[in-house]
Amino acid sequence: MGGIGILLVLLRLVIYIVKISSSSSGSGDTYRYTGPATPMPQPPEPDYILVAIKAFVVSEMSPTGVRALLSRLNVEDKEADEVVDIAQKVAKAWYAREQDTDDATGMEPVAVLQHIDDLVTYPVRKYSKPGEQYADFFRMLMGKATYEDESAYELISYMASYSSFLPPVRVSDRAQIFQMSFGGFGGRFSAARFRTIKVNDQIVNSFPYLATKSLMPLTTNEVIEWEGDTAINTEAEIKATRRDNTELSFFATDYAVNRQRYLNDTEINVRISAFAGEIREFNPQEHLRSLNIDTEAAKVPDLKGTERLSMYNFTARVVKMKEVSISKNNTAYILTLRMFENTDRQIYNIIDVFVNAENIISGEMHQNIVVRGTFWLQGELVIN
Repeated sequence: MGGIGILLVLLRLVIYIVKISSSSSGSGDTYRYTGPATPMPQPPEPDYILVAIKAFVVSEMSPTGVRALLSRLNVEDKEADEVVDIAQKVAKAWYAREQDTDDATGMEPVAVLQHIDDLVTYPVRKYSKPGEQYADFFRMLMGKATYEDESAYELISYMASYSSFLPPVRVSDRAQIFQMSFGGFGGRFSAARFRTIKVNDQIVNSFPYLATKSLMPLTTNEVIEWEGDTAINTEAEIKATRRDNTELSFFATDYAVNRQRYLNDTEINVRISAFAGEIREFNPQEHLRSLNIDTEAAKVPDLKGTERLSMYNFTARVVKMKEVSISKNNTAYILTLRMFENTDRQIYNIIDVFVNAENIISGEMHQNIVVRGTFWLQGELVIN
């Protein structure tokens, strides 16, 4: 009875936020649901699914007990059956990953299959490098202190399982991209999303994603794929050139389904955004060149030889700020930044950046201040 009471209190706290999440998951995005590659049930209200999943995973309730809980929440029998079915699948996936993988994010690698991709010639040059760990990306999303808590790993795996039972936002004959907002976890008013990639109906990776309207036309120079355990690489960084000959690199959040476009289309339009690894208010008195601050550029930082092409140091002015959150007790901001330029111009002038409050080194975020820090640049294709 105590477990049911806790869940009821939890539901009252998140139910309206989750409904906002459900209705706004496509808000600000260019996605259209094109249908899954294989038939899957259309989920009922996600707030009930979330409560049911927690009943299975946290309270270890039986299907009968979960149905009784849903009945107390006035969920009709038919909808309750759908909720229990989806929640059970997520719970089983959760338990399976806890038992079968040592990966920090709880992801299960897909078996390598034979393929002939290396024999194909593309208009865009393609290279490969070892796949990178996602620890820094999730630290940017969740905050440094929160990520170091052992419960963070479970939460990431939990979100990956949950998002993969929602309708996909992108599909191809090679992969599916699933996406969820953070309303079900107490978040609010955020364009930040959690993306999960599936190949052959298995989760292969997840990462944070920031929806934006910032658009940039680019000429693609190189594609650097991250080598993984799948027959096809689902992650890559794109080296490209702007119309003013400025070069930059970004992590392609849609590479799993748009790989052929990146390799074949040399002229692309991309929505660009970023997640801040750390950020601080810039104090002009700290530097002798403070009078020439507008000559500071965004540059690739020295990251100890990691070859992280999409990571940048930056100096920028905050032109717009919105307070958001990804959970009930986690504060964050989406900053619209204007990048300063010099002859090394390497970053788009205006860009939306997600900043977790735990990653603010010093100062307070507000409009019109100058900030410095490091961020991870990401982008996705705009397809007409």
